Amino acid sequence: MLMLTPSICQCLLHHGLRARVPLYRIPLTANNQLLHMQWAHERRAWQSHWHQVVFSDESRFDLWDHDGHIRVRRYAVNAAFQSALSNDIVA
Repeated sequence: MLMLTPSICQCLLHHGLRARVPLYRIPLTANNQLLHMQWAHERRAWQSHWHQVVFSDESRFDLWDHDGHIRVRRYAVNAAFQSALSNDIVA
């Protein structure tokens, strides 16, 4: 039986599986979290310094070809589980 891609996606959604990008980041240690906070606090009062910083948008969009990102299917989780997960893993 031949199934089209939209049909497969609808079937997966019907069963609660959603497309997600897998996590590749390692959770921050307590020491790294402390260092990040110190870095932010040191630069909190910057006003003229931030005018010399260049911010760039690194988003990319590819509508026609495969973008190379691997997606996985995962069940939707409830809010309590998600908040517990986000405390352990940096998404």
